[in-house]
Amino acid sequence: MIGGIRTNFEILRTVAVLASLIFSASASAGSQIALPDLNTYQDGYIRYSEPLDYFANELLSNHPAKSPPTSIKPPYDWTKVKGLDRHGYGTFVLTVNSIVDQEVALLMDLPRGSSRIFINSIEVREEGNVSPTPNDDRVSYKTDRISKFHLQKGPNELWIEMSNWHEEKPGFVAPLYFGTYDSIQRKLIYNVASGYFIMGVLLFIGILHMLLYFVRRTMTANLYLSMLCFGAILYEATTASAGAIASSMSLDMVTLFTVYHGSWIILQAIGPLYYQSIVPGIFSRTYLRCSTIFWTLACCYSLLVDHPSAFTMRSILAYLMLPIMIYSLYRLTKMIRPTKGKVLYLFIPSAFTIPAMINDILNAAGVISTPRVSGYAVIAFYTLQSFYLFREFYRLFDDIEESLRKQAALALCFRKVVA
Repeated sequence: MIGGIRTNFEILRTVAVLASLIFSASASAGSQIALPDLNTYQDGYIRYSEPLDYFANELLSNHPAKSPPTSIKPPYDWTKVKGLDRHGYGTFVLTVNSIVDQEVALLMDLPRGSSRIFINSIEVREEGNVSPTPNDDRVSYKTDRISKFHLQKGPNELWIEMSNWHEEKPGFVAPLYFGTYDSIQRKLIYNVASGYFIMGVLLFIGILHMLLYFVRRTMTANLYLSMLCFGAILYEATTASAGAIASSMSLDMVTLFTVYHGSWIILQAIGPLYYQSIVPGIFSRTYLRCSTIFWTLACCYSLLVDHPSAFTMRSILAYLMLPIMIYSLYRLTKMIRPTKGKVLYLFIPSAFTIPAMINDILNAAGVISTPRVSGYAVIAFYTLQSFYLFREFYRLFDDIEESLRKQAALALCFRKVVA
């Protein structure tokens, strides 16, 4: 009884302190987060995906702020601020109000550019070379994605200084995770394990159907599905959900985003060909030829040409994917009646996968902040397609066996007639 009263008292005291921190945060300007004692917190970590203060063209480690900050909502991309382009530098600021002195670990997405992290003016992490002037550095990501530092009781200033002189979008994607080292490490391991699981399943399906294609080359759907799997593996390895995988491969930023853009452009080129091989007549020949030529040329230009226009083309292509995906789903709907429902095995998984991919495109563009879900939707889609193609492959052997039995029966009848 007494132990229960003490536990309730401790809970009430923690709630009261957190309330006071939150109240003080709302009373003062700037983005803030209140941290409890993470060693006794239920999950061991807290997720932060709220706006951050951004000081454009200022590195607070060099001098105090000279101008008021701008609030940037996730994803933390400073091009959303009027008058700023992707080339530049600045500092993201977050006030961390801690209830106690404690050791804290921070997990953030791969920065799109050089970055430095400071806590109370003490540098705790650096990737690349943060510079206020253009440079030719190639940002190589560290294998260890966790930053560790000490928080004092009360307010602590977290600075994330960044510079970007490449053609990619700057900043980083939310959320930030604050927690104990063990809990953050478990979170990171889960992210990496889920990414490797998705890629492992896709690799198995891709190799399987490549072998089936070599056995039966008239079934081109096996070839296209295999190519889609290999493209999806590259996409999964370079997305935010599997960023730690890309860093473990020691990929620099330019290579990482080149592979990322190339993977989804290739998927757009192969996708209609796969649909046509499964449902003949779903697209016209003119549409298929134009689509294949367009996406192939777009892939070559946006990946091989080092020019700002290549970045612009990538952005246009990302939005162009939306109507193309919707059109593909529309064509599948139109083919349900002519095929007497046989197209449902392709329509139903597409009805879930295409909206999931649209969600991820809008998420990457900063239009929405919902979680990315295309990885598992793609696994479901490819697994169902693999099951269908595998069944069709074995059905061919059943047809061959049936033909051989009929031939044997005819031969027997012929011998009887001759006799």
